[in-house]
Amino acid sequence: QDRAWRQIVNILDAQRRGCDLFDIEELREEYSPDAFANLLMCEFVDDGASIFPLAMLQPCMVDSWVEWGQDYKPFAARPYGDRAVWIGYDPAETGDTAGLVVLAPPQPGGKFRLLERI
Repeated sequence: QDRAWRQIVNILDAQRRGCDLFDIEELREEYSPDAFANLLMCEFVDDGASIFPLAMLQPCMVDSWVEWGQDYKPFAARPYGDRAVWIGYDPAETGDTAGLVVLAPPQPGGKFRLLERI
C-alpha cells in the first residue's frame, strides 16, 4: 500500500448513482476486456511485462503543491510565470489517443518537471 487516499468511482458505480450519459454494453463492445477493466472499472494494469514498472516510477513522483509551491501556480493565467517551457506533442495515428505535454526545462543538473499533460 502506498498510503495515499483515493476515492474511486468506476463506471458501474456512476451508473448506479444515476449517471445515464453512456451505454455500458456499447462500451463493453468498444473496449477489450482488459481496457474496459483499466479505463472504466479503475482496475490497475498488471505491469509485470512493462519496460518501466510502476514500482520503478513511483520514487520519481513528487507532490507538486509542496515541492514546486514557490514557482508553479497551477491556477494562474501563467502557471510557470514568464519562464520558458517545452511543449511536446505525440499525434495519434488513429483514434483519440494523441498526447500533449508541457515541461519545465531542467536547471543544470536538475530534473525535468511535467507541468501539464493533456
